[in-house]
Amino acid sequence: MIILIMNLYILIWFALGIIFIISELFIPGFTIFFFGCGALLTAVTGLIFPSVAQSYVIQLIIWLTSSILSLVFLRRKFSKTFTGKIHKNQTDSFIGEQAVVIDDIGEKTPGRISILGTTWKAESSDGSRFYKKDKVRIVKRKESESLTFIVERFTDD
Repeated sequence: MIILIMNLYILIWFALGIIFIISELFIPGFTIFFFGCGALLTAVTGLIFPSVAQSYVIQLIIWLTSSILSLVFLRRKFSKTFTGKIHKNQTDSFIGEQAVVIDDIGEKTPGRISILGTTWKAESSDGSRFYKKDKVRIVKRKESESLTFIVERFTDD
């Protein structure tokens, strides 16, 4: 009976780990992933050391400790790997360039523009409305959101 309970705990930790890791795909923030890794580590520890599988308190301690430590020390490194890097100078090179509106930009609502085959979120510089296929000029990056451009109507100067 004890072996069955030990194996059940291991299976539960393994299932929780997989569920947490998969849920990271749907919930932004790159936090739940580390709790999933902690659950998998707890399951593996229970397999290697049967005495761990007998105590749910020890399992909780292993899970919390490994999850929090990995979150604190690995999150920044892994998030750079998985989310990529956009340097300010890469997006700054678009300032002054012409782009095409692909999703309408409202007076107070952002839309999307396309430049060099990539789409970006965009807002109007003066509250003007822009419609799909309108040509706009990129004025600057939005200060609070570096991946959003501020645009104005494109004119042939």
